[in-house]
Amino acid sequence: MFLNELLISLDCDVTPEPETDKGTRPEYDVKPPSGQPFILEAKTVTGESSAEASLNRREYLLYDELNNRIKTPDFFLKIPRIIRDHKSNPPIKAIATQLQDWLDGLNYDQVNKQYLEHRTRPKRVISINNWELEFGIIPKSERARGDIEIQPVGLFPTKAEWSKTESDLRKALKKKVYKYGIFNQPYIIAIDYLDDADMWEINEALFGKDGVFVDKGSRVSAVIFIQNLRPWTIPISQWALFKNPESDYPCPEILYHLPIAQLSNTSIALKDGLSICEVIEWDTDWSPYHS
Repeated sequence: MFLNELLISLDCDVTPEPETDKGTRPEYDVKPPSGQPFILEAKTVTGESSAEASLNRREYLLYDELNNRIKTPDFFLKIPRIIRDHKSNPPIKAIATQLQDWLDGLNYDQVNKQYLEHRTRPKRVISINNWELEFGIIPKSERARGDIEIQPVGLFPTKAEWSKTESDLRKALKKKVYKYGIFNQPYIIAIDYLDDADMWEINEALFGKDGVFVDKGSRVSAVIFIQNLRPWTIPISQWALFKNPESDYPCPEILYHLPIAQLSNTSIALKDGLSICEVIEWDTDWSPYHS
């Protein structure tokens, strides 16, 4: 959906799932307003085991349901800590009921006064059926205050674990490299990596030993790397275009509107380009990440 919004914002003509000579169907056949048409393929990479993925799905379901059920005109919610039950689904209704009761009892002016005097804000811990969540609040801006349709949950627990980003990305990209054969036009792969990654890990997956641009690199013109794009992370999600200098078909210039990764021997910098919020016309004024 996001890639489709990107292509439309760039005035491209988009054909979803065009059939190739092999009978396979990549994501999009794209005809820009000028320049050569190209193929755009998409892939989401989680970097997690099937058991962890199942547990995360239950956790994300909880966040979605809280965003649907909780109505709070004055505050955004943050969840700095969560203890998850590996065997059961979260008791969404019970959690939402206790959370709504707590929020309804908070006073906006008193919360701000407490923060100014003591640099603290109210917190609430809810423990039900082996699920335990800690909730905090962030007062809304004057512009956003009173709007109960804005999703309330904005900040989520961070998760620390051993990184295998480089191998995850390389494996996912190579599957896409070989899946469709060789196109007689530029071939772009967009990766949404739902975890933490730094620029050097991405660079190694593309240009390092056995990197995607090194091994059969001429098949891929560029990779669009998107960092952890979910509905609730839009204001802080980052992305970058990595061009393959060895490709038989150069990256289409229409994609130069994106932030472009510029590599040197000692650093990786991003040339300014459209942000994700700009592509989908997302209003960041009310976001909890900008309060």
